[in-house]
Amino acid sequence: PPPREDRLPPILFRRASRQARLTIFDGGHDTDFAAAIRWLEKHTGPEVSLHIPLQNDQVLARRNDQAVVPGPAIDGLQVSVNGGPFTPGYPTLKTGGPYTLDFRVLRQGRTVARARRTGILVGDLYLLAGQSNMVGRAPLDNVLAPDPRVRLFAAEDVWMVAREPIHEERTRPDNVRIGAGLALSFARDMVRRTGVPVGLIPCARGGTSLEQWSPAHKPQRRRSLYANLLARAQLTRGPFKAILWYQGEAEASKPQLAATYLERFEKLIASFRADLAQPDLPVYFAQLSVHPVEPTSDMVVGWNLVREAQRQAAARIPHTGMVSTLDFTLTDPIHLDGPSLQVLGRRFAALATGQQPPRFESAQWDGPNRIRLHFSRPIKTKPLAQSFQQIGRASCRERV
Repeated sequence: PPPREDRLPPILFRRASRQARLTIFDGGHDTDFAAAIRWLEKHTGPEVSLHIPLQNDQVLARRNDQAVVPGPAIDGLQVSVNGGPFTPGYPTLKTGGPYTLDFRVLRQGRTVARARRTGILVGDLYLLAGQSNMVGRAPLDNVLAPDPRVRLFAAEDVWMVAREPIHEERTRPDNVRIGAGLALSFARDMVRRTGVPVGLIPCARGGTSLEQWSPAHKPQRRRSLYANLLARAQLTRGPFKAILWYQGEAEASKPQLAATYLERFEKLIASFRADLAQPDLPVYFAQLSVHPVEPTSDMVVGWNLVREAQRQAAARIPHTGMVSTLDFTLTDPIHLDGPSLQVLGRRFAALATGQQPPRFESAQWDGPNRIRLHFSRPIKTKPLAQSFQQIGRASCRERV
């Protein structure tokens, strides 16, 4: 309509703070919507949503000693690495870090969106699975200090610097805080051995059986242990360096389940590898430790059946390895104590870097109360040799 004498010319009000906000008033002014649209097209351009699927402190899995920063295709995207020049597209980062990444999107020579991610590492990812000895039930005192090169994908699906507890914290009836495990010791030793950053992805849960880990429960989505592991694997993208597994106590109390442990464990590993699309994914697992029970208990039968199944699994299933825990001490009848868990973590690291432990080959009676064990190589350390002598005496008592 033609302007009236009592109305003022059209005015556009805007607030400039990175992205512009435009408000068109008709309170005492003529409103020209066409002019508003032209102003928007000239000064702001199309709206840009800059979603970068990368968290602060995240570990990107390396391939061939490097990793490509993930993200959707965005026209005009440029990225700066550690304050360097902006270059088009997502960069490729070498193993190591930390990296600070600055993202921006240009439209007609103007920056229309920005984002920043800090503390990014490129290294190896490890999935942690099993039951309570993988979770860790040791007291949370005298724990290992965090290492900035070791990161944790916490239960809330958020990346952070790894520190105890890796899985969860609980309080015993005597008000002692527990939750220290083997994972931080493993990761720290892997960094020491290889110089490669480590990302830990905890998925274990106490008291769980192989049946509860079955892929048959995938339709339950993240309510099931198996599907939750796959979901967390998808969020962290992979590929994965290995799965660390410590489980079997739940089957040991039921000899009928212990008798089929090997076959069911083999199927579970095959399912992990198929669903993660890594047919040769290494799986390193711990053999069951000592368990103080009466020699007449069914637990003795089941415990030994699971131990033997685990020993056979290491020889039968390709790309697997077993670490022994028979010489460790306990904090209760089932759970390893803190010092033992730290040693176990280092044994896992030794295995993962190609250092094979002594492999049992045969046994023979060498007297009425003594059994002689034969291994693939000599056991040189005195404490370990003594522990096998003790195990041998205990085995004799059980047999008698």
